[in-house]
Amino acid sequence: MACVPVFIFLLLISFCRCDDQLTQGKPLISTGDVLVSKGGIFALGFFSPGSSNTSLFLGIWYHNIPGRTYVWVTNRVNPITTA
Repeated sequence: MACVPVFIFLLLISFCRCDDQLTQGKPLISTGDVLVSKGGIFALGFFSPGSSNTSLFLGIWYHNIPGRTYVWVTNRVNPITTA
């Protein structure tokens, strides 16, 4: 009977959402894929500035405010090109 509480606990853990970690089932590979911090303040992901569809940047921005305010951007000089 001691196995029942452990089984229920493991079952509940499997349904928990974890958006602040990369996993094999949730990779960060394209525009629109984001990794949101545990507190929901920051997001990390790939983005294309303006109307550009050929340049990708990796950045961190504030997640839940109107307009995207970037905190950090990598590869500014040499963006990832998709064409």
